[in-house]
Amino acid sequence: MPRPSKLIRMAALAAGLLLILSLILAACGDDDAGDAESGRGGSSEGIVVTDVWSRPAILLDGDDDHHDEHHATQDDHHDEHHDEDDAEHHDEHDHGGGTNGVVYLRIENRGDEPDRLTGARSEVAQTVELHTTNMADGVMQMRQVEGGIEIPPGETVAFEQGGYHVMLIGLQQALEEGDRFEVELTFERAGTITVESEVRSE
Repeated sequence: MPRPSKLIRMAALAAGLLLILSLILAACGDDDAGDAESGRGGSSEGIVVTDVWSRPAILLDGDDDHHDEHHATQDDHHDEHHDEDDAEHHDEHDHGGGTNGVVYLRIENRGDEPDRLTGARSEVAQTVELHTTNMADGVMQMRQVEGGIEIPPGETVAFEQGGYHVMLIGLQQALEEGDRFEVELTFERAGTITVESEVRSE
């Protein structure tokens, strides 16, 4: 039978291990709390993605038959709209008559080196592109971003209305308020980060 002093040492060791484990779990809980603001964020190699959300979007009958035609002429349609919000809503419909969606989010680079978002994909859309909103000759336009979007060290890049956004082209399903779906973001340094977007009005 173990001596009382040995039992005391064993009990103290077990208590210490439990304390360490509880501290680790608490730290993990704090990290996840920030991601619960909207959708589920993610992080890798100093890149932290938060506040991921999408607008509701519907599917219209026969959209697939016209997807390629609308996608090829999207730039012509963009030039017709001047208002920032109207232009972005129009971008959601240009590629297929109402079969598109948009994802907004925030990307923070907590590392010491710049990184670059080079692409994205999701099972809910045929194609996913990185877009931006800009003014050209007094006309608000939507354009695909070529070469990716740089995320400087120590800075946060917001994907929001009137700026950068992730376009879901050729939706495979309607996006209804309260729905959640995964989006894979690809970075030059951080690799692929999978986040979850929450569908909401604003």
